[in-house]
Amino acid sequence: MIPGTSDEQKELREILRDLFTSEAQKFAARETLTNPHLWNQELWSKLARELGVLGLGVSEEYGGSGGSIVDAAILHEEAGRLIVPGAFVGSLMLGVPLLQSIAAESIPAAEMLKDICAGSTIVTVVLDITHDLDAQSNRVNFNNASGVLNGEVVRVIDAHRAGQLLVVALDEEGAVVLIELSAQASGVTITEQLCLDSTVDLGRVEFNGAIGAVLARGESVSKAVHEMNWTAEVLISARQLGIARGALEMSVEYAKLRQQFGRAIGSFQAIKHILADVHVEIVSAAAALTSSLREENYGNQVRSSIARSTVSDALWLAASENIQVHGGVGFTWELDAHLFFKSAVVYREFFDTSEYHRERIARLILPSAVLDEPTVQI
Repeated sequence: MIPGTSDEQKELREILRDLFTSEAQKFAARETLTNPHLWNQELWSKLARELGVLGLGVSEEYGGSGGSIVDAAILHEEAGRLIVPGAFVGSLMLGVPLLQSIAAESIPAAEMLKDICAGSTIVTVVLDITHDLDAQSNRVNFNNASGVLNGEVVRVIDAHRAGQLLVVALDEEGAVVLIELSAQASGVTITEQLCLDSTVDLGRVEFNGAIGAVLARGESVSKAVHEMNWTAEVLISARQLGIARGALEMSVEYAKLRQQFGRAIGSFQAIKHILADVHVEIVSAAAALTSSLREENYGNQVRSSIARSTVSDALWLAASENIQVHGGVGFTWELDAHLFFKSAVVYREFFDTSEYHRERIARLILPSAVLDEPTVQI
């Protein structure tokens, strides 16, 4: 659990946990198995209008609730604990930090940011969620004279949930441009991409002569994408941490209730060791994420990559062992264990894999001479 540093953050966690738990009784991740585009829009409105948490970490000047990225991380961790479906990634982890970076120089961006915080607008950023987001502006082309977009991007998250699209494109002069347009605009085609995790909305977005409006261009866009990338990495790690905790809680509850040989299976040493190992991994991952969220580490790619890799591995272990603890019933469709496991498989691919992030850590902290050595002699 990400430790709250204030009474307000502890209270925020309690309020969010109570709300998500009560709403999960009416609408849970299981409903998406039959309808992948289904999500609780009433809950989204409550988060915006009653709690004001869609604007956590956003300046009040732009309609936000203030606070820090730690507050936003608490929101995503608690939503992840019950695998709550919604536009958490596309709108809050990608759209909000991208728009906030350019809001001071773009009135339309500032207005859109206010609408997102109010819950009246949902956006997504048209970038491939499975790759490093910094290097994707060459997938869509933009014509300055006509305002026309052409190109396609696969695996865009929340493509069907979003009403507005934010597109990072290249113009004919090679400059990076941020474009905004409606998801229903002429020349925009969104095709469903099947995903193992039914709570995740993925789509292929194609532009064929679509007309968009420029929000910003040049170095400011590149900087904004870089900041968005870092923010999304740590916030997606917070959601993964929540999912891991949810899987562990499910294992513990079952271990307390399931009887074998007249005893709860949680009293057996083999089960104790499994649960203890998962707990240790989650605590270690939480420590790595907490470190990356500290103010002095803001924007530090080494810290965010450590968080991404350790949290992804902890979730994989928690989701896998959850099935093992449940034994034969753990493999059944009726049990929610497979929902946690599917999330573990899918989310470990977002913003590149654990292997990629470990390699990035090496590139950033080791001298190039060491990395270029084909072998290391001791």
